Amino acid sequence: MAADPAPVPGTQAAQSWTSGAKDLVMTALGTSRLWATMARGIFTEIYWPAVDQPQVKDFGFLVAGPGWWQEVKRADRYTLSTPEPGLMLPTITHTSASQAYQLTLRPVVDPGHDALLVDYELTGAGTRLYPLLAPHLGISQVTPEPQWEALGADNTAWAEGDLALFASDGTRFLCLLAQPGFTRAGAGYVGDTDGWTDFSRNGAMTLTYGEAGPGVVALTGELAAGAGRLAVAFGDSPDTARAAARASLDAGYDATAAAFTRGWQAWMAGLTLPAPAQLPAAIRVARDLPGVHFVLDHGAKPDIAHGQQEPWSTLVAELAAQPNVSCKLSGLVTEAGPRWSGARIGPYADRLIDWFGPDRLMFGSDWPVCTLAASYGEVLDLAVTLLSGRLGSAEVDAVLAGNAARIYGLGAPAGSPPPA
Repeated sequence: MAADPAPVPGTQAAQSWTSGAKDLVMTALGTSRLWATMARGIFTEIYWPAVDQPQVKDFGFLVAGPGWWQEVKRADRYTLSTPEPGLMLPTITHTSASQAYQLTLRPVVDPGHDALLVDYELTGAGTRLYPLLAPHLGISQVTPEPQWEALGADNTAWAEGDLALFASDGTRFLCLLAQPGFTRAGAGYVGDTDGWTDFSRNGAMTLTYGEAGPGVVALTGELAAGAGRLAVAFGDSPDTARAAARASLDAGYDATAAAFTRGWQAWMAGLTLPAPAQLPAAIRVARDLPGVHFVLDHGAKPDIAHGQQEPWSTLVAELAAQPNVSCKLSGLVTEAGPRWSGARIGPYADRLIDWFGPDRLMFGSDWPVCTLAASYGEVLDLAVTLLSGRLGSAEVDAVLAGNAARIYGLGAPAGSPPPA
C-alpha cells in the first residue's frame, strides 16, 4: 500500500448528515457507551460516548464483480429481521436486481466494549466487498445553523502498516478492524479521493493513500475474504480504540450476541406496562398526587384481539376521571394483532376520546413495535381517520401534536415550569 498522503483538494466537500428515516436504533445493556442507527440497510449515525454525540456519518458497503460495482445503499434492495420484538439484533440481507450477489450483515453492539461488531457474508461469483466509513468525530453541542458544515470537518484519517484504519478529531479516535483482514486500505477526502468517488471514476479501488485530512475524510478497505467480521470501536487514543475493536473481534459474533440478548431479555422480563391488573393502583396514585401529571401509555393495552371490554373499560374510565391523567392513543394495532382493522379498533379509540377528550389525548406511533402489525404510515392514517370521525380539525391537530407539546413542555423556554 502506498503511504503517501492524499492530495488536498482545492475545494473540500461540505460535511453533512444522513436521513432521519431509520430502520432501527440499537445499543447494549452493559458498560458499552455506543448507539448505532441503520437506514436503507446500512449503518448511519453511530453515537459515542453518549447518545447525543454522533461520531460517524455512515458506514456502508460497495460490492464489486467482474466489470461492475454497486453500492448496496443505492441498490436499496434488502430485508431486515430481528429475532423477537424489542431485541434489536438484526439480520440484513442485500441483493440486487441487476447483479447476482447476496450480502448478509449481522451487527451487534458489544455490551462489554465501545464497539460495533458486524458479522458479514458475501456470496456471488468473483465478488469482493468494500466497507466505506465516513467519520464525523467531534464534540457535538448546540451550534448555530450557519456553522453546521464545520462540525466534523477537521477530521484526519489514516491506514497503519497492518491496514488497520483510523480517524480522529484530535481528542476522539475511531478504529476499524477486519478479520481475517483487508488486502488493501486507504484514506481520502470525500468527493475527491474517497472510495466511492474512486469507484465512480475508475470502476475499481485504485487509491490507497496512507492518510488524509484535516478535512471531510473517509476510509475504504477491500476485505480479504467473502465472510468474516468487522469491528468499529472508539476510544480516547488510537491504542484504546484498537484494543476495543480487537477485543470485540476476538470475542466473536456468537458470544457477543448471546451477551447482548441476555441483557435485553432480562430487562424486558422486568418491564411492566399498564394493564387492567395494575390500573387500581394507578387510580390510587393519581388521586393521592393531584399535583403530578401522569400519562397513560397505549390506552392501557385493551384486549382488542379478543374483543374484551371489561374490566378495562370501567377502570380506564375511572382513571380518566382524574384531571391530572392524560392518555396516549398508541399501541392499539399490536393489541388487535396482525388482522387488525379500523372497525375492530374504533370502539376502543372512541372510548378513549370520550373519557379523555381532545385536550388530554395524544397520538403516539409506538414505532418500531407497531411494525409487528402495521407500518408507521398505516398507524398514522388510522389515527387521523378515527379522530376525524369524532373531532374537529383543530382538535385533531391538538391530539396529533399540540397536546404533547403542551403536556411535555416541548419547546418551552429554558427554566419554564412544566404545565399543570
